[in-house]
Amino acid sequence: MPRKKTDKPWRSLPSCAMVLFRLSDGEWSGIILQYPLPEAARRHVENIISLYRYFEANVKHQPTPSATRKSIKALRQSIEHLRDALCNLGHDVLMALLDSAGTEGDMPNRDATMMLDDKIEVLDQLTRWLTVAEAKIAKNKPGNDTGNLDWFIHQLDYVFHKHTGKHLSRSQNKNSPVDYVKAVCAVADPTIGSGAIDYAIKRHIASLAPAPGKTNARKKP
Repeated sequence: MPRKKTDKPWRSLPSCAMVLFRLSDGEWSGIILQYPLPEAARRHVENIISLYRYFEANVKHQPTPSATRKSIKALRQSIEHLRDALCNLGHDVLMALLDSAGTEGDMPNRDATMMLDDKIEVLDQLTRWLTVAEAKIAKNKPGNDTGNLDWFIHQLDYVFHKHTGKHLSRSQNKNSPVDYVKAVCAVADPTIGSGAIDYAIKRHIASLAPAPGKTNARKKP
């Protein structure tokens, strides 16, 4: 049965929603006009578009890197305060904690003391973990990240290779693989600029090239 175009404004979807996209017959015809892919590739392309749209729709729901770093810093500082408080417990509080861990009398059980030390060490490890995470949060502004588009091109090459045995190339011949990619991008998100697609394809092709001095075949995506 022929498929009709039933697309909806996907950028307005809630962040948790993922809608399976289906190409209309007209959209699929436009894609294979650029490169004659088999019908079996259609569902693969649809699934990749679904995931790409999901990733892009979630970008606007993500906090800025600066806000994320502030949240991590606040959490790290709270843990540090808890750690310091545990290290400076008064005698009565310390004995109460040790008693609840199975101690008897006024002499703290050695195992209970070690247990408290272990808890403090866990807090130290968590603090170090958060410190590393805070430093790794990207400082670029939201929207400037090309990761989703790079992933999209990578996956489109995977489909292309799966059904043709070839990788993307910047061939100037008729039915160029680049034209196939641009046709899919136009369906997935018409706001993607041609220049952005070209740069993403260049990055992907460069990632497939063998290292200097090596002549091995291109790696699979």
